Amino acid sequence: MSLYKRGGRWWYKFSHLGHTYRKSTGTGNERDAQQIENVAKSAVYRGEVGIVEKKSVPTVREFQKRFLQEVSSHVSAGTLGMYEDAYNRLLLFTAIADTELSDVDFEKMEKFTRYSLKTQERTTVNHNFRVLRRALRLAAKLGIIPAAPQVSILANENKRDFVLSQQIEEKYLEACPEFLRTFAVLDLETGCRLAELTGIRWPDVDWQARTVFVAGTKTPNSRRTLPLTARALGVLRELKRVSQCDHVLSSPRWPSKPASRNGLQHAHEDVRENAGLPDDFVLHSLRHTWCTRLAESGCDVYTLMKLAGHANLATSQRYIHNAGFSTSKAVQGFETFMEQRRKQTPGTVSGTVAGKVRIIREKAS
Repeated sequence: MSLYKRGGRWWYKFSHLGHTYRKSTGTGNERDAQQIENVAKSAVYRGEVGIVEKKSVPTVREFQKRFLQEVSSHVSAGTLGMYEDAYNRLLLFTAIADTELSDVDFEKMEKFTRYSLKTQERTTVNHNFRVLRRALRLAAKLGIIPAAPQVSILANENKRDFVLSQQIEEKYLEACPEFLRTFAVLDLETGCRLAELTGIRWPDVDWQARTVFVAGTKTPNSRRTLPLTARALGVLRELKRVSQCDHVLSSPRWPSKPASRNGLQHAHEDVRENAGLPDDFVLHSLRHTWCTRLAESGCDVYTLMKLAGHANLATSQRYIHNAGFSTSKAVQGFETFMEQRRKQTPGTVSGTVAGKVRIIREKAS
């Protein structure tokens, strides 16, 4: 028997004289499905008409070009690049790459997971699976396969909660090659995502207003204008002085071309390993550090959301909660603010409540 279940229905699949036959039995009863399969086999062996030969289904590798063409019309160039990178990582594993889209199953994904976790974080593996899931759903929508096989996301995905201390920041920057150090300083001063920072061009920098326009890569909120710190301005002026590229960050090997995201990732991993820094320290930790420091400086959640380009308040709120503000400090700030306001109002007596009572009694006597 060559039955398998999909979507609550039993399917049969068998080969005869070099041809493969596959069809749904239309039933969820295994015994009935077995009888339907036997009838189908008999008909094929007798050469009877009525058995539909399986349509040619592309492999995961063969579907890559079609997938990227289909999604390119409604995603940004940065997102398309991330899709392509993730798809390429899927193709590194032959058991996935050379499998027909309709034959992707749990066992193959388990093998891919064990293979990938040797060199990648769970977050990255999950990103690969999300791209695979989108590709399979697209294939089903286009009628290439009857239904998209289920792709499960790994549990306990790594959360990038690593924040650089001042000591680790100094150690890291000292160990960085020049092009990576420049990127790191700008990221620590602006909090941009990797794709955002590598996409900034010189016309995006307003020297007079001391701002930079970020085109964004994810949501409409990610399009924003950021004020620049003195440290960021200093780095940009130095880059502008020697720049041969339209982009702010250029390749160390080809100065007339923009910096590569993969090149920055690989350089960061080398520096991290050589400097003996924690494995949790990924490039995104620079942005996470900036958000954390911004919250610690007293920034409110709405401003943090706007500056960071977050899609919603919930993401920004995480940094505010972790900033560690005390209620007494908040009330002290409120008291100082109100005291200054009272001083600016004519006829208002400033000071503590006890002091005001004393003044009133003295006037009454």
